[in-house]
Formats: sequence, C-alpha cells, structure tokens
Amino acid sequence: MATGSVSSFVHLHNYSEYSLLTSPTRISDLVEAAVRDGAPAVALTDRGNLFGAYEFNQRCQAAQLRAIHGLEVTLVTDRKADEPAARGESCELVLLATGSVGWHNLMQLCSRSWLEGLHEGVPHVDCELLTEHREGLICLSGGANSALVRRLRERDLPAARVHLGELQAIFGADLFVELLNHELSWQQPVREMAADLARELGLRLCATNHAHYARSEQAAAMEVQWAIRMGRTIDDPTWERLENSNYWLRPAAQMSDLFVDYPDALANTLEIAERCQVDLKRDGYLLPEFPLPEQFKEPIEYLGHLAREGAKQRYGRIDERARKRLDYELGVIGDMGFAGYFLITSDFVKAARDRDIPVGPGRGSAAGSLVCYSMRITDIDPLEHDLLFERFLNPERVSMPDIDIDFCFEGREEVIQYVVDTYGKSSVCQIITFGKMLARGVVRDVGRAMGMGFGEVDRIARLVPEELGMTLAKALEQTEELRNLGDEDPRYGQLLQTCFELEGVRRHSSIHAAGVLIVPGDLVDHVPLYRTGKDEITTQWDMNEVEKMGLLKMDFLGLRTLTVIDKALRHLPALGADPVTAEEIPLDDPEVYEMLGRGETIGVFQLESSGMQEILRRLKPSGFADVTAVNALYRPGPLGAGMVDDFIERKHGRKSVQYLHPLLEPVLESTYGTILYQEQVMRIAGDMGGFTMGEADKLRRAMGKKKVDEMDKQKVAFLAGAREKGVAEPLAGEVFDLMAYFAGYGFNKSHSAAYAVLAVQTAWLKAHWPTAFLAAAMTSEMNTTARVVALVDEARRMGIEVLPPDVNTCGVDFVPVGKALRFGLGGVKNVGRGAINAIVEARDRLGRPFADFYEFCEEIDLGRVNRRVIEALILAGAMDSIEGQREQKTAALDLALARAHRRSRDRERGQADLFGQGTDSSIEERSVLPEAAAWESRERLRRERELIGVYLSGHPLDEERLLLAALAPQRSADTPNMEVDQVVALCGVVTASKLVTSRKSGKLFAFITIEDLSGSIEMLCFGDAYEKSRVALNSDQPLVLLARTSRREGDESTKLIIEKALPLDDAATQLVREVRLDVPIAVRAEVVDAVLSSIAEHPGTCPLRLNFIDGDQELAVPARRASITPSGDLLYRLAEALGQERVTLDAVAVSRLAADLKAPAWRAARARAG
Repeated sequence: MATGSVSSFVHLHNYSEYSLLTSPTRISDLVEAAVRDGAPAVALTDRGNLFGAYEFNQRCQAAQLRAIHGLEVTLVTDRKADEPAARGESCELVLLATGSVGWHNLMQLCSRSWLEGLHEGVPHVDCELLTEHREGLICLSGGANSALVRRLRERDLPAARVHLGELQAIFGADLFVELLNHELSWQQPVREMAADLARELGLRLCATNHAHYARSEQAAAMEVQWAIRMGRTIDDPTWERLENSNYWLRPAAQMSDLFVDYPDALANTLEIAERCQVDLKRDGYLLPEFPLPEQFKEPIEYLGHLAREGAKQRYGRIDERARKRLDYELGVIGDMGFAGYFLITSDFVKAARDRDIPVGPGRGSAAGSLVCYSMRITDIDPLEHDLLFERFLNPERVSMPDIDIDFCFEGREEVIQYVVDTYGKSSVCQIITFGKMLARGVVRDVGRAMGMGFGEVDRIARLVPEELGMTLAKALEQTEELRNLGDEDPRYGQLLQTCFELEGVRRHSSIHAAGVLIVPGDLVDHVPLYRTGKDEITTQWDMNEVEKMGLLKMDFLGLRTLTVIDKALRHLPALGADPVTAEEIPLDDPEVYEMLGRGETIGVFQLESSGMQEILRRLKPSGFADVTAVNALYRPGPLGAGMVDDFIERKHGRKSVQYLHPLLEPVLESTYGTILYQEQVMRIAGDMGGFTMGEADKLRRAMGKKKVDEMDKQKVAFLAGAREKGVAEPLAGEVFDLMAYFAGYGFNKSHSAAYAVLAVQTAWLKAHWPTAFLAAAMTSEMNTTARVVALVDEARRMGIEVLPPDVNTCGVDFVPVGKALRFGLGGVKNVGRGAINAIVEARDRLGRPFADFYEFCEEIDLGRVNRRVIEALILAGAMDSIEGQREQKTAALDLALARAHRRSRDRERGQADLFGQGTDSSIEERSVLPEAAAWESRERLRRERELIGVYLSGHPLDEERLLLAALAPQRSADTPNMEVDQVVALCGVVTASKLVTSRKSGKLFAFITIEDLSGSIEMLCFGDAYEKSRVALNSDQPLVLLARTSRREGDESTKLIIEKALPLDDAATQLVREVRLDVPIAVRAEVVDAVLSSIAEHPGTCPLRLNFIDGDQELAVPARRASITPSGDLLYRLAEALGQERVTLDAVAVSRLAADLKAPAWRAARARAG
C-alpha cells in the first residue's frame, strides 16, 4: 500500500509511453504520481497493447502499490472485415482484469485483436471476441472517443441506449459508465445524460480523467509526440488536438471537487481497484518438452548419454579429469531441471550443422561448459583453456541458463524456421524490442515537429556528440554552442526543453535481432502477441521481461564473420588448395601472430580498429592466449586504468611480474600477474579463500556490481578461508582488495576465448589466402560502401589487384581470380540480386559472353533488369568488356531497350525469322553504337565511384601525373614509418571524412581519408586548421595536404595531423615557375588550334614558352599570351594534344609550402581542439 493519506479516488484510464507517440508518461512517472497522492492502486490502460504490463507490475510491487492491468481496445462491428464500411464505426472501450482468469482473457483479447483485427496499424475487437473472453473483466464505457460519448454529444439517446445495452449483455454488472470532467463545456450535459442512462439501465458510474500524461506541464510534449506520429507540425491547424491541458494524473482532491455531484462515481473507482488483483509473477520455469527416445525416461538421462558419447568423439578417451567435470556438470543441470534446455539447444545446433550452416565456436559464458563442448553446442575446449562452468551455471544461484548461438548470417533464418517447424508455429515467435527517442534522434524528431528546416535541425543535432550512451545532459556539459542555443533563438530553448521531456521515451517497436521465444502449447496462453506491418508475429514484451516470466528465450544471432569464413574456405579449391574446414584452421600458426603484431588486421574479427591495431603492434602477440587477453583488454575500463600498458610491459619483460602469494601464480601466470578475467577472481576466491566455485561466482557478481554490504560479508569469509590455508590476514586482505579493484574491469574469459578463435581463424585466412578472404569479406559487406572501400584499400596495400565488375564474368559475389580479386556485381549500387541473377541466366543460356550491347539488352529479362540497372552497370564500368565506350552505351540505351522490347513481343507472337536470328545486315546494324561526346576522365571516374565506392578503371590523379611529377609530393604509402614531427606534403583526393566533437572542448575535429596513387591513409584535422580548410576538405578536387607526423607514446604507427589543405591547382599556381611546350613545325593545324585554345582559356601569371622544333633546329618564342594558369586541366589538355614528353614544367617541390609549419603551433592547435 502506498504511503500517505487514504485516497478517495483511483485513476483507471491512463496511457503511458507504451501507447507509442501518444503519451510522454513513463511508467515510473505513473507510479510515482499515484504514490505521491496516497492512492492504493493505479491502472495502466495503453491503447491496444500490453507492452508496458510487466514493467508496470514490477514498479507497482516495488512501490507497494496495487497494479490494475488494463487495456483500451478499439471496438468495431466486424474485426475481420477488410473494408472500413464493413468493419463499422470504431470506438474505444476500457477493459480491466480482476484476477488470473481476467488477465488470461485480457491477453487473449489483446493478442487476437492484433492477429485477427489489424487494419491500418490499429488492432480491433468486436462483440463476438468480447463475449468469448469477457470472464474476469470489468468494462468501462470509454472516454471522449467512445460510442457512448459520441452518441450523447449528438443527443442521440436511443443509439446511446442501444450501445450500452449491447455492452451490458456481454459484461452485465461488470459494465461501468465512464464519466469525464476536463472542464470542457460539452462534457457537463454528456455527464448528466450518461448518469441518467446508467440509472435507467441499472449500471454504475466510474469517474476517470483519461490521463494522457503525468503532469499538466507535459501537455506540450504530448502534442509534439502526436505531430511526430502523424508526420505533421504543431502549427498545422488541420489535425485534431486535445482541447485543453487537463488530461493529466490529477490528485484525488481535485478529482473529488470535479465530481462532487457524483460521489458514487468516485467510490466505485476504489471498489474496482479492490477487485483488480493480478500478479504477473510466475514461479519456476516454463520449458517446452523435448521428445525423448523410448529407452530414456527422463531428459537428464538422454542428455547424459549424448554428452558422454560426444565427449568420446571429442577426446577419443575420456580421462578422469573430463569424466569428473562431465559428471559434475550433468548433476548440476539435472538438479536445476534444465536438461530439456540443453537438449533443445543441441537439437537446433545439430540441425544447423546438418544443413551446412556454419555455427560459431561459442559466445558468452556457455563456452565454459564441458557438456556444451561435448555436444558440439560450442567448439572451444573449456578444460584446455581453463574456463569455468560456474561462470555459466551456478549451482548455488538457480537461474535460467543463457546459451547464445552465433550462426552464419545467411543461414540464421533457416535455423529459426527449423525451430518453428519442430515446435509449431503457435509455440514459437520472435521477440519485440523498442526504439527510444535518444539524444540526437529526439532533436531531429522534435525539430521537425516544430516546423524547423532540415538544415537548421541537422546543425543542432550534430552538436550532440555521436557517442554510445550520450544524453542531452552530457551533451550540454561538453558542447558550449549547444548550451548557448537558447540565447541564439528562443525557439531553440523551447526545442531543448521539449527534447529533455521526451528523451528516452519509447518511440516505436521493432523485432529483436536475435531473440526467439519457445513455449509449451500456445503462445497466447503465456504472453501477449503483436503483429507487425509485415505480418511478423512477436511478443509484446521484450527479451528481459519474457525471461523474467520464466519463459524460454533463445538467441539466434547472425554473425557475418561466420559467413565470411565459410565463403573464403569455399573459394580455396578454386585457388588450388585442399579443402579445409574452420575447425581445421590451426590456432598456433607463427605467421598469423607475426601479421597481428604488425597491426595488419583490417577485416580480422574484432581486431581491426585503429586502437586495437596500436595495441597489437605494441603487444606483439605470440600465441592464442595473447589474443584472448587483447579481446578482454580493449575496453574503456582496462584502457583507462592503465591495465593495457602494464600487461604489455610485463609481457616484454620491461616490468617485473610479481605475485603477492605463490597461490596466485598458477591463476595469473597467463596474464603476466594481471587480474584480467572474471574467472581469475573466482579461481583466487577458491584457491586462497576456500570458496566453492558457486560461492566464488556470487563474490564475483558482488564485486562487479560494487555491492559493498555483500562484499564486506564475503571478505570475512575469504579471510577465514585464507587463514586456514596459512595466508596471513593482512596479505589476504590485500589480495581481496586487489580482486575487488580488478573485478570492476574483469571480462568473461569464456567469451573472450571463444571470439579469439574467430579472430585467429580470420587472421589465418588473411595471412595465407588473402584473395579468398578479402573477396568473402567484401561480399559480406557489399551493401556497406564504406566497408567495401576499406577492404579494397587493404587489398591494394597488400599488392592485390582489384578487377572491375564485369557482366560477362561476374555474379553477385566478389571472387578471387588467381592473385587478384574481382569486384562483384552485388557491390554496384542500384543493381539488385534479382537483376544479377537474370544477367547470369542469360549468359549461361547463351553459353558465351554477350557479343555486344544490343545483345545484352535483348537476352536479359527486362522485367528484372530495368533501365536504371543497365545505366548503373554502364557507369560502374561493368560493361567495359563489351565493345564501345560508356558514353556510347548510355546514348544507345533507349534505342537498345526499344529494340529489345520489340524483339520480345515478336518472340511472343512467333515472328522470329526462320533461323531465330536476324540477317547479317541487321546484326551488323544492331551492333553499331552511336557516336557520343566523350566524357572527361574525371567525370567518368566520379560516376564510377558513386556506384561502386572506389576508383577501379583509373584514378582522378591520373590526369595530374605531369604536375605531380614536377611537384614531387610524398607518397602516403611511405608515411607510416616516418619519424615524429616531420613535415609532410601529400597530393590526393578525399574519399571519406568523419566529424567528431571533442569531449574536452566541444569543438569539431575530423578524420579525413586521403587517397593518392600509392594508396590511402587516414589523417586528423583539428580546431582552427579544420575551419580554415573545411571547404577544400569537403570538395572532390585534388588537394595538397600539408601535415605533420605524430605518434602516441608506445605506438609504432605514425599519425598525420593536417595543418593546411588547398586545391592542387592553387598550389600549382604558387609553385610552377614556367611551362615549356616543344611544338614540331610539322604538327597538324588542329593540334595547334587545340593548344592555342587551351592556352587562351587559362590566362594567368605563369610564363609560357613555346619551342618550335624543325628536325634538330629549335626556336624558342614567347606565346601569344605571355602567361597562363598552370592548372591540372590545362596541363592535361596540352599533354593530350602534344604528348606528355613535349610538356616541361619548371617548378618548386610542393614541400616548400610546408616549410613554414612549426611544431609549437601545431601542438597548440591540437591542444585547443582537445
């Protein structure tokens, strides 16, 4: 019972944030308001759903407040009718559950309204459904959108009487007539008529405030939510709003004043609340039954049989250590009653393997189970790697095991379908999840609803740092410009105020990426169900809530890395290798660890970030244990605590490894004396403190969660246990405190080791079969251009040629071709899998490459390959193997399609010629492509890069080679090994950029990826340097980048910090002193005209000298114009006309521009940027 005075009223009709984009009321707000008012209970009646029921139940219990579980339904004449006219008028009703039977019926009604009555995103019920599930339910006649209120507002008393009579026939005395008083003029006569009708029909009254929000000041935020939901703005007068701001959780005293004439309506709320006693708590676990072979009576018997047989296959002979561990684990599993869980998991994992769907080696603490390893649920040996079962399943703390399984990304759905087929569609579904209005997103949503322009909203949203866990409060602390927005424009202050009100509120629902629920019997008997707009069935509760209700939730995760490994291994036979399985890849290959030690980890699972590369270069891993450790170390806690530095220094002997006591050495030896894993905390508790592993797991949890009271109790026990082992109390206390400190940073070794397997497997493929590996990686990432670009860059760094896509050889996937790899058609934007399949089918039908462009258009299925697709293939260079230039094919496209459509119609009418081909003359005519104006090289490359993300047929700097040769910039490929504080001048084009807000200063800085003719490199640009170079860095023209080298202490890799960026043409103007042209006397007139017109189009200040050559004689004369601008475009055109060898530049090296850069200025700029 809530504290405070006894209330005279209970709110029975209330929305929460789970009525998505309808109410800003958090469940905590609802409960706190009721408690504050001294109410004995409060109801939750969200619109059409029970999304919030579990959270509501738990919060009410914690507050000693009775939870009244309800639902606002939309009533129609026929819920199943597709046509609105046949469904009839829709109106609202409120249903409240009085007990377990009522709750079951409420779930059934809610679920079936979604499954059978979903129209235009709204679930509907009808009187038939209400009659079927009315037992245990109280019905309130509804608020402003109820049929009763509508009829009474229309003064149609007969219709109102009929409506109430229909409901009374269903609910009898459990029907209450709902009265409203929001101090609106129309409500008083409606109340009076409703009360009269109730008396006439023998029905009781019930007062509600139909609360849309918890506090009156939230009215504006709710209106913004409504605008977001409808895609409108708040100043749009065409949509209906609430008429005032009185729809809130008013205190009972106010409600008593408002309904002073209807004391029974108030009293009845208390009676209803007293009747509604539903507790969602379920004792025990509800697992589906696994069918057992006849010879086994109990699940644990069958599990034991499978585990022991599996262990024999794993080990050949089960030694005493493995036997004891297996018996122990099976005993714990049997005692807890979870044998069925393991059998179910083993069954669908086996089904995946039987279907050649790759399964991960393990995930999370399940990798510590020998039963899981023996049954091939996991693939990492817990005995070999010293992984603990109790970290997974603690015999002293019964809780549902959690075995998360990684499957090949492409095969995951097939495994889920197997589970559906095995247990039945009515027993299996996926699990809902909710998207929230987070910091950046809420700014965009609210800004649009307030009518602000896209650019305006985007600028404000970008002031919120893009970091995990970022909130508006943190953003205001970090970003001065955001704090000052209100001073800039009062609207911005209102924007932020509304954003604070809505931040974190649920916005929409979606399907959890991995969670699948399996229940015995029908789902609707255990959990409310929801149907998406795509007709997918999910729970209405999220994964944590279904687990807490004792239901079996399994995680089927799609891991792209497994797909990459599988595809790469399938490529090996075509490259001349013997077939290899993932399990056969060695984990002790020295070449793999040498590659990792060089930080060459692009594409390697979990090791490819720049920070991870830096750690690997410093660590120089020498074996699997080091990779396991790196996975655990590369997290904010260990990084911030200096654990990484200690680990590396100790590994290389630069810092001594010391143990406080000899008992610690066997536990900490593999991590050089550092407590890195949670399992080590448990081992120390057992070896020194005498704890059982179950007790040690409890200690580990208490330390990890900083539960001081629990830790104090555990410390007493630890000291006592250590004393029995001869460890002095001061030393034992020091060890305990050390454990407590590191436990906050400790990582699950089972998970780290399992994922280290995947890291080493991908590294082995990259080290030994790079074309197969990179082709598979690119295929898996083909829909993410940035990733494809990064992998292409890595291929080039490794000296692997990337061949362009080709309609005459390619399919969907990227494939290795000897020592090169071929870009797949699936990587071309606007070209879908269906279109690619149609191209491959046509090519296979011909049995040869396409002869010409017209044949291509005529042979493919134009129903699957449309104009947009063909144009994308042309521009991407995928048709370069077919005769003709890209511009010619583009010009011929309309004609080719017209001919193709005509030929298709002729085929259908049987009008093809006798031999099925045209005449020789028609074939010749067909193959001729029209003349078309040639595209400039830079334009051709720009279009190519737009469609495939990279330059393959050429490079924008190709036209600048003459100028680059004269300016002599450094190559990006040469910079990683440069010394610190060296000045660098590069020439390249920007291929990627990412703006980041400094945590310290709130100022922007940028990661800029530059590509030159030697490769690409990521550079940094801070503070004022970025502001001054912003325009250049955001252009697509060739640039000169002046930078300085930097290196973090202990890192062997060099970073480049941009101090200035300017267009290459601007640099040429400053650096080229003279241009000389050697023109033969006998040159054709059109060449002279081309040279002269190019010169005329580029006036400037650079001297131009023409040398006319007649055999061995040379005559130097001034040009018609005394000076030019030596741009890349002019120099390219002159070289094209005369030949590159006849154009000579007298120029100063571009490094001259960097001569004035000074280290102190650079350091100061970086410091200012934070």
